[in-house]
Amino acid sequence: MATIVTNALLDEMSFQGDPLADGVIAEHAAWSRTLVPRDVVRHVAAHLRIAPGDRSPAVETYLADDLPLPDWADPVLLGRGAAFFADHPLEIGSALFCASLPEGYASPRGARVLTLTGRLVDGPVRRVMETAQMVLDAMVVDGLTPGIGAGYEDIQRIRLMHAAVRYFIQNDPSVPHTPHLPTAARGWCDGWGLPINQEDLLGGLLTFTVSVFEVLDKLGVEYDPDDLEGYLHRWCVIGAMMGVRPDVLPMNRAAAEQAAELIRFRQQDASRDARQLTRALVGALEDTVPIAALRKLVPAMVRFYTGDEVADLLGVEHTAWTALLEGPLRRLSVLAHVDNRHDRVVRRVMRSIGGSAVRGFMEANRSGDRPSFAIPTELVPKLQPSPRRFRAGRTGW
Repeated sequence: MATIVTNALLDEMSFQGDPLADGVIAEHAAWSRTLVPRDVVRHVAAHLRIAPGDRSPAVETYLADDLPLPDWADPVLLGRGAAFFADHPLEIGSALFCASLPEGYASPRGARVLTLTGRLVDGPVRRVMETAQMVLDAMVVDGLTPGIGAGYEDIQRIRLMHAAVRYFIQNDPSVPHTPHLPTAARGWCDGWGLPINQEDLLGGLLTFTVSVFEVLDKLGVEYDPDDLEGYLHRWCVIGAMMGVRPDVLPMNRAAAEQAAELIRFRQQDASRDARQLTRALVGALEDTVPIAALRKLVPAMVRFYTGDEVADLLGVEHTAWTALLEGPLRRLSVLAHVDNRHDRVVRRVMRSIGGSAVRGFMEANRSGDRPSFAIPTELVPKLQPSPRRFRAGRTGW
C-alpha cells in the first residue's frame, strides 16, 4: 500500500535525491578529474554518447545494467495504459504541451533548475522535445522492455541526467547558494532542498497524469475508467524506473489527485524563470501550427487547460480566442472517433495544436552525437496526416 503523501513527508522528500544515479555521477566526476560540474551535465546531455575512452567504469556499469520493472508491475494494466494513449494521442499530446509542462514551470524551484541547465544544454525548447520523445517511446506497448524499448533507453538517460543536474547545481561555483529566499537570478536557495528532489520527481509524474486527466475531463473525452487507471499504472512504473520512491507512487486516481493538489499548494508561485520558460514554450508551439490564424490558440489553450490562476502566474496572455474556447473545446471528445465527421473545423484545431506540435518537435534534429527525434512507427497512423519530410521509426540509436 502506498504511503499517504503529507506535508511532513514532502518536506522530507525535498532533501532526498536518487542514491543509485547520484552515486554513478559522483563516481564519474571523481574518475574524470578534469571535468568541472557543468561539464558533467554537458557530457550526459549528449544522450550518453560519451566516447568509450571517456566513460567511467560507473557509467559503463550503469549503461550495461538493466533497470528492471518493479515486481508489482501488472502486464495487463501496462497494456491498457499503452492502449489508452494510442486511443487519445492528440488530446493527450495537447494536454502534455499546454497543461503538464506549463504547470511544471509554475514551481519556482523547478523553473530555476530548467533555466540553470538551459544555459548548458541548448535551452528549454530542446528539453520539451526530449520530453515528448520519452513520452511517445514509453507509451509504445514494448517501450519499457530493457533491450527492446526505446522508452527504456530514454528513462535510463533521463534518470542519469537528473543526477548530473543535481551534481552541477550543488557543486559548481557558478551557482551561488543562499540559505533563504530571495536568491540570485542564477543561484539556488538551499531552503528549496535538493534540485530535482523526490518531491519534484513525484510532482512531475503527477503533471503527466493528473493534469492530463483534468484536461480530458474538460474536453468531455469519454473513456473507460479502468483504461485511465492503466495509464496511471504505466506512469507509476515509469516513475519507479526513473528513481521515484516506490512507496509514494499513487496506485489509483484518488491518491494521485490528493498528492497533486498538495504539491500544487506547496510549490506553485510566480517567478521570472517561469514566465521566460512559458514564453519559450508557447512560442515554440505557435511555430508548429501551420495555420497562422490559429497560432494564438496556443496561449488560449494553456489558459483554458491550466486555469486562470496558474496562467496568470506564468504570464500567459489573454487572446481573442480565450472566450471562444470555452464552448468549442468541450466538443473535442469526438475527435478521436473516425465515425464522427460533423465537426471538421474543431478536428483541425486539435490536429493543429496537438498533432502538429508533436510532429513539429519530432522533426527537429539534434547536432553532433545527439540522435534525431522520431515518432515510433506504430503511432504514426494516429498522427496522420504527416509531413513529407517526416521519418517514421527510430533512427540514430
